[in-house]
Amino acid sequence: MENKLEQFNTYLENSQFAYKCGDLKETVDLLDKLMEIILEDEKNYEDDTFWKYSVGDVFKSVVLNAFYNHIEINYESLSSIFEKEEEVKQNLESFSQCFKSNDSLDFLDRITNISENVLKSDIKIINDNLPKLSK
Repeated sequence: MENKLEQFNTYLENSQFAYKCGDLKETVDLLDKLMEIILEDEKNYEDDTFWKYSVGDVFKSVVLNAFYNHIEINYESLSSIFEKEEEVKQNLESFSQCFKSNDSLDFLDRITNISENVLKSDIKIINDNLPKLSK
């Protein structure tokens, strides 16, 4: 049985492959599964759909932006990105520009209009939970 980090890495590799093959829907579905793994032990938000969506939107946007820019990512590089709030903001701005004409991403409007405080909270939730995968 795979541990959480192995599961995470498998879904991340598969999502990169799906993106390279041009399957954006499959990519987003796999990124959603990554978020389920990340937030699996997060009891504070399990019944709060706002935070689940918000955190997931930020995570997916950062990862999709990396894929779009042909940046190979892994657990360590993602952890590094999310440690720097300014880097996350730059990723979100770039994502919004690169994908602005893509109607299949239902979370694009939410990312474009995310407030500073919500973004800070989303980053904190991701940063609090990513390290738990390697335990």
